[in-house]
Amino acid sequence: MLPALIAAIQLLANQPPATGAQGRPPVSTNSIGIRLAALEPGSFTMGQDGPPLEDYLRQKPLADVAKATSRIDFDEKPAHMVTITRPFLMGVTEVTVGQYRHFDSGFKRNAPRSNTADDDAACGVT
Repeated sequence: MLPALIAAIQLLANQPPATGAQGRPPVSTNSIGIRLAALEPGSFTMGQDGPPLEDYLRQKPLADVAKATSRIDFDEKPAHMVTITRPFLMGVTEVTVGQYRHFDSGFKRNAPRSNTADDDAACGVT
């Protein structure tokens, strides 16, 4: 499941540096401050096979529906095995606007906001 993968990355991010199977530290920081977790080859179950979202929400008071839907990965069906065949690095957190500007200096946000800061998550990037 994706939440399990995210939890594993978060655990790796809080561990002291060590050497991974490919000789890399489990978490490293690149030249612009992006923390990267080294993910090694392996297999895991991604997705879920729980009841349909409608069945789950029918049991909830209307006031709880918004809270409940933010916790349900209803679009991750069916559960299936995923195999990672090569090691790769994955960002521990989302890329910020400031970090993305290092990659694309001409980047302008699609949705204008007056309070956009460089540490906001980059969104609308295509």
